[in-house]
Amino acid sequence: MEKDTHRTFQLLTEIDKDNHISQRALSTKLGIALGLTNSIIKRCVMKGYIKISTIPKNRIKYLITPKGFAEKARLTYNYLQYTVSFYRDARERIRESFDTISGDGIRDVIFYGAGEVAEISFISLAETDLKLVAVIDDFKKGGVFFGMPIYGREKLDEIDYDKVIVTTFRAADTIHKILKDEKNISKGKIFLLNGYK
Repeated sequence: MEKDTHRTFQLLTEIDKDNHISQRALSTKLGIALGLTNSIIKRCVMKGYIKISTIPKNRIKYLITPKGFAEKARLTYNYLQYTVSFYRDARERIRESFDTISGDGIRDVIFYGAGEVAEISFISLAETDLKLVAVIDDFKKGGVFFGMPIYGREKLDEIDYDKVIVTTFRAADTIHKILKDEKNISKGKIFLLNGYK
């Protein structure tokens, strides 16, 4: 899904939830600049997706038009198709990555990261002979991941494992640096899912 299309979808979704929402709040929810939010709103008005009402004069109310609801339904369908396709592709790529690790005689692995990528990785792991022995996530420490406790990185010193799999894309470089520099884990024991080891 293209960035502009996705932002239009997000904007219509947020306005559907709260038609009294301010542009500043929309900007925050969409994670974009206020000026860009204003531009997307103007584009949606020009296309006939939303109308703006100023009753009373100091309050703005956004109204999604029938054309806007039809567009939101179309975008929702496209978004779901994109999400399923992304999930399928990610799962396949992760499983293929695990096959290369498994072929090296690796058995016990640790996931470093307990977000969405780790969830897809967990499902893919079931199709291999690899065994998940621990989950590390400094921000989710104390939580649970598919029945396993989530630890902070200090736990790495206490666990026997063959490889640490970095199961996040956003913070992969930071985690790689932590593992190498702070925890002194050799490059050969670290595997990043984003394509390089």
